[in-house]
Amino acid sequence: MSSYPDLVAYHSIAITLGQAGHMKELFDVIDIMRVLLKKKFKTGPFEKWGPRLEPDLVVYNAILNACNQRKQWEWAFWVLQQLKDKDLKPLSIECD
Repeated sequence: MSSYPDLVAYHSIAITLGQAGHMKELFDVIDIMRVLLKKKFKTGPFEKWGPRLEPDLVVYNAILNACNQRKQWEWAFWVLQQLKDKDLKPLSIECD
């Protein structure tokens, strides 16, 4: 359980990939973090713990920055729709 990436690691990975403009890898990481694992963990007192993570504002902002770098506007619109659905507002994005 302690070796599985937490939200802080997830943020770090997303920001790094977003700043580098690696769109495919960034979406791969999001997909991997959303998947429920087949292997059961011995969670002890943390019975409700699960290794599944959903993107949050930090991750979505990293995607927007990557979209801006790569001029991938269709993905930017997707992110903005996701933010709207979750009632979140994007942080400022880095413009060229």
